[in-house]
Amino acid sequence: MYITSQVFFIIGAVIILATYYLKNRRLILSLSIAACVAYFTAYIFLKAYTGAALNIVSLIATIWFFIDLKKRGKRSWVSLGIIFALAIAMTTTMIALRLENMISVLATVALMAFIYSIWQDNLFVHKWLGIVTAICWILYNCYYSSIIPIISNTIFIIIDLISIIRCYRLNKKEGNK
Repeated sequence: MYITSQVFFIIGAVIILATYYLKNRRLILSLSIAACVAYFTAYIFLKAYTGAALNIVSLIATIWFFIDLKKRGKRSWVSLGIIFALAIAMTTTMIALRLENMISVLATVALMAFIYSIWQDNLFVHKWLGIVTAICWILYNCYYSSIIPIISNTIFIIIDLISIIRCYRLNKKEGNK
């Protein structure tokens, strides 16, 4: 089961890595849906049920935002609030039922940071929240001794930091003109 979970983590990481190089929001959201399915499957095989459940919430949120983008082209604070409430309720229920422990809070913070990052449009905010998300998932996966997501999230942090530095330098150069 462990090896199978790691294979699905690799699939999810490759999909997410591909989104780093895209500019089309619809395509990014579409690939994010596929990554959610891969991560959900990986966490089921790892028996990390909060991670699996929160990837279902992430899947719902991503689909919801995709539909919102198609319909209105704008984001709703109400939809963001509903998704956040669903994530908190799911995590609280799983902890209360003793299906998971307090480490699940890290997965919830990661989910909320991810959801907010795909909900809003600011690239800097997106990159910084990507770092927060990755750190939370690294700590969560350390608890489950899951190597691939630890490595892939470390790579995501490095990519986000390089991207932030490049954007900062580009903005600084454009500001000096």
